[in-house]
Amino acid sequence: MNEKVYKDYTAQQLDEQYNNRAAVPDYREYFERWRQDSQRVREQTEVKENIAYGAGERETVDVFPASAANSPVVVFLHGGYWQALDKAYFSFIAPPLLRSDFTVAVLNYPLCPAATLQDIVSSLRWALIFLHRNVSRYNGDAQRIYPVGHSAGGHLAAMLMATSWSQLDSSLRNDFLPAAVGISGLFELEPLRHTYVNQALNLDRTGCKSLSPICVPPPGAGSMNLYVGAEESIEYHRQSKQLEQFWSGPQFELSYQVLPGHNHFSILDELAGPEGKILAGIRNLGMKCC
Repeated sequence: MNEKVYKDYTAQQLDEQYNNRAAVPDYREYFERWRQDSQRVREQTEVKENIAYGAGERETVDVFPASAANSPVVVFLHGGYWQALDKAYFSFIAPPLLRSDFTVAVLNYPLCPAATLQDIVSSLRWALIFLHRNVSRYNGDAQRIYPVGHSAGGHLAAMLMATSWSQLDSSLRNDFLPAAVGISGLFELEPLRHTYVNQALNLDRTGCKSLSPICVPPPGAGSMNLYVGAEESIEYHRQSKQLEQFWSGPQFELSYQVLPGHNHFSILDELAGPEGKILAGIRNLGMKCC
């Protein structure tokens, strides 16, 4: 019962580290607020809904066009441990970004256990290629596309940054994504293999290694901003610090910031609020020239 399964953690202790809903008892209130605010946004804001980027039922994207052509693009990747939630909960992030002259794309993707985690990563790589080819229709600049991911979405944003794009599309540079943002992200999957989360993921040791950003070669260029709430677990802080350690170098810039007063869910207020620190960081990315 007290056997250590990862570092100094027992399985029960790891579950406690990664069970965000148990750590935030009122998490349902966040989900309901997100749902209501997002529905209101879609009713009041121009949006192109459910654009297919692939053949799968969940391979769709909602795009909120910027008011001017050649605007930078935020691609939002939701969390839910790769097995839950939907883009319909996250339209609420769009208005402050639109006011900052971004086009906003909110993605759905296949979920475990119907899909494998490798399937999800592959699906999103093709989603980014689709957006690169088509985002100009929605006033987006194909050279300034920024993946922004929360929780499991932070993992997916990092995997997109580490992709060898020219192997998928010979017209793309490997560094065509100039920067990304990871919010409360997960960058090493091995500890999750020993938790309840893996009941849907079915990851083995080999899969954990091949799909962990810390275990793949870092991007050859660009940058990534990482944010974690001060009230999140020790493991969530370690995950981002570890990616900073493994990926930072002369060719790739990585920053890590702890946001006081925030838990795993409230941290998205720093993206959706007009004075949010994450929003300010994304604005700075959008002003950089590629």
